[in-house]
Amino acid sequence: MYRVLIVDVNPETTDLLSKTLSTADCTAVRVVAGSDVLRLSTEDSWDLILVGLQLADMNGLDLIRQLRCGNRSVQCVLLAGVAIDEHALQALRVGVRDYLRRPLFGFDPTRATGEVRHLQMTGSLAPLEPHARERWANVVIAAISSPRDLRTLQDWARHAAVSSGAIRNWCRTARISARRSLLFARVLRAVLRQGERNGKPEDLLNIVDRRTLAKLLRSCGGTADHLPTSMTDFLEHQRLIDDGAAIDQIRAALEHQPATTPLLGAAARSGSDDRVRSVGA
Repeated sequence: MYRVLIVDVNPETTDLLSKTLSTADCTAVRVVAGSDVLRLSTEDSWDLILVGLQLADMNGLDLIRQLRCGNRSVQCVLLAGVAIDEHALQALRVGVRDYLRRPLFGFDPTRATGEVRHLQMTGSLAPLEPHARERWANVVIAAISSPRDLRTLQDWARHAAVSSGAIRNWCRTARISARRSLLFARVLRAVLRQGERNGKPEDLLNIVDRRTLAKLLRSCGGTADHLPTSMTDFLEHQRLIDDGAAIDQIRAALEHQPATTPLLGAAARSGSDDRVRSVGA
């Protein structure tokens, strides 16, 4: 499932694009301000960002320049007006991947569908790399085997013996936010280890603020005060990672862990998934 962020002040454009993208194996989120895009781009990962020239709070080219400054790999396509030629050179200079003309849609669904197919054919909507989810799952499993909570991407990278840039890239190619991936790994680790010394969520996750902790626990299938009771409950009810195929890769990676690893011992003690316990028996 491709993740596309659309930023434009014209609701007809964004509505038509969103509906068209939904028929092309894409999930689209619509905003009108560049500041929203800058925030969302740090909180989550996007396969493509469609940017209008004039936004609610800034120029679209300025937004693309800022996005590219923070992440050179981000792919942006300009939603341009009729007179695109006067902006073409500047757009190329700031790193625009492609552009779509706004008469463009003419609000014609057939034309819009053709434009989306054009994005797919030119590689702006590139297919998921082979084994991307498997590689992502393996580095998540590496994180949950840590003897301590990994609070930052740098901590995670050091424990996995790779660079933080590599982890960011693996998360990006799997189309999963690095930030959410780290939270996912931290909570899964806590679920597997909550039977050790009567571990409390606030201690296992190293979170002091009760509101922050409660929000995270609820997003993972737990309650305001308790973690999910088992790995199965967590994987089935968590809302951090919405890619079902990626979650299946986590299950597969756990099942193929050697029986002697501490991870499986922790899973057994916490009363987790029966299949994992049988492997570790």
